[in-house]
Amino acid sequence: MIRIGVVDDEPPALKRISRLLSEFPNVVIEGMYTDPEELLEQTVAGRFDLVLLDMEMPELHGLELAKEIYQLYPTVYIAFITAYEQFALPAYDVEAIDYIMKPVLEENLTRTIRRYMQRKKQGHAEDQSPDRTAVLPASFRSFGWFTVTTEQQEMVRFRNSKSRELLAFLHSHGGSPVSKSKIIEALWPGRDNEKALVTLHSTVYQLRKDMESYGLKEVVAQEKGEGGSYRLRIPPMYDELSHFRQLGESFWRDGRVEDARQGIKLYQEGLWKEHDWEWAAKLKWEIETSYHGLLEGIIKFELAQERYRDAIPYLMLKAGSNPYHEELQGRIIASFLLAEDHEGALNHFIRTLQLFKNDLGIGLMFSFDQIARDPKAYL
Repeated sequence: MIRIGVVDDEPPALKRISRLLSEFPNVVIEGMYTDPEELLEQTVAGRFDLVLLDMEMPELHGLELAKEIYQLYPTVYIAFITAYEQFALPAYDVEAIDYIMKPVLEENLTRTIRRYMQRKKQGHAEDQSPDRTAVLPASFRSFGWFTVTTEQQEMVRFRNSKSRELLAFLHSHGGSPVSKSKIIEALWPGRDNEKALVTLHSTVYQLRKDMESYGLKEVVAQEKGEGGSYRLRIPPMYDELSHFRQLGESFWRDGRVEDARQGIKLYQEGLWKEHDWEWAAKLKWEIETSYHGLLEGIIKFELAQERYRDAIPYLMLKAGSNPYHEELQGRIIASFLLAEDHEGALNHFIRTLQLFKNDLGIGLMFSFDQIARDPKAYL
C-alpha cells in the first residue's frame, strides 16, 4: 500500500483530492493538511511514502517545503499540484516525480501513482545492482587541475572543456542524481533551455566517449524520471577530494597530526584552482576553510609542544593567503626568535615592513624590539 499525504491551503481542493484518491485500491490516505508545517512534521516521522504538495501556499511555498522534506527525510517521493505552468522546471529541479495541473483529475493521479511505482521499482533495482560496490579503475585528482588518471597511469584527454567540467560537477555531488535543469543552470546559465538541453545531451555523449576510449565504461548513469537527471554510476578508485575530507575528519576526531600534514600537502594551491567554474565557488570556499582549519590546528599543536621551527612553515603557508595580517606576521617573527633564529626573525620583519610600506603605505603596529622582548606574547 502507498501511504499518501496531501497539503493544500484550500479545503475544497483537499476534499476533491481525497475523494479521487479513495478510488485507488493500493492507496492509503494518511493525512490531509492545510498547514504545510503539519505535513512536514508527519513526513519526517516517516508516515508517508508519497506527498502531494500545493505550490502556492501563503505560509510556505511548495518548492521550499519540498527542499525541507528532502533535507530531513530524503526517501519520500514528491509530486506538486499547481495552477501555474511556470513552476514546472523548478519542480523537477527538486526531483519531483510529477507535476499536476489543477483541477486535479483521476487520470492525473493515476499517472502520478504509476510514476511512483516505477521510480520505487527502479530504486530497488539500483540498490541490488552490483555497480553499487564496483570501483572505477581511475583516480580523480581535484587540487590544481581536475584530472582523471587510469589504473595504467594514463591521463584522460577530454575533447572539450565542458566534458571535463560536467564530470567535475557530477563528481562534486558524489553518487547522488543531479537534475538536468540544475546542471544546465550551473554549466550554461542564461542559455535558452531547449538549446541548453541539446548541448547537455551532446556533452554527456562526448564525456562517455572520452572515458570509454580509456576503458572507463558506464561512468555516467541517467535517471529516467520526469525531467531526467544524471549521476556518477560508480566511484573512482582514488578520490583526492574525498581523501582530503577524510584526513580532516580524522585529524579533528582523533588528533592525528600526520593526517593534518597530509591534508595540507594534498591541498597545494587549492581545489580546482586552475578552473574558473562559478558553480564551484561555494565548494572551493568550504575546502579552503577546512584547509586553513588544518593549518591552524597543526600550528597550535607545534607551538604547544614548543617546536617553533616546525610551526614556521605552516605559519608561512597561512600568511601566504593573507600577507597583510599583522598578528600572523608577528607570530612568524616570534616563532623565529623562539627557535633561536635571530637572523631569520630580523629578515622576516624587514620583508614584512617593506611589504606594508610598498603596498599599503603604512608601517607595522609593532617593532622588532617589542617582539624580541617577549616573543611568547605574540603567539
